[in-house]
Amino acid sequence: MLTARDLADRWQLHVKSIYRMRRRGVIPAPLIVGSAGLRWREPDILAIEAWWLARSEFQAAGGDPNAPDGPAPPVLSDGYRLFDPRLHNAQQAEARRRAASDARRAARAETTETTAIEG
Repeated sequence: MLTARDLADRWQLHVKSIYRMRRRGVIPAPLIVGSAGLRWREPDILAIEAWWLARSEFQAAGGDPNAPDGPAPPVLSDGYRLFDPRLHNAQQAEARRRAASDARRAARAETTETTAIEG
C-alpha cells in the first residue's frame, strides 16, 4: 500500500498534486486504512503507470492517445475505471454537434416566426 508521499516521491511531484490528480480522476480514490490514513494499492498504481507509458508510446508513434483508437485506461482491482479521455472527447464532440444543431433549429424557427409576422 502506498501513501500520497510515496506516490509524490515516485512521480517527483508535490503531495498536493497527488490529491489534485485524484480529484480530476487521473488516479483512483485511495483506500482509508484505519488510523494509518489513505493508501493506494500498488498493483493499481503499476497498471496506471503502464497505461501512461502506453499512451506516451502511442503519441511518440504519431497517434493521438485521446483518439478512440488510443490505449484504453486500465480496469483496477476494485473494478474502478479511470477517466477515459477517449470517451470524454467523443462525448464533447457529440455535445458540440447537438448544440450546433439546436442553434440552427432555433435560428430557422425564429426566421419562420419573423416571416409569418411580417406576412
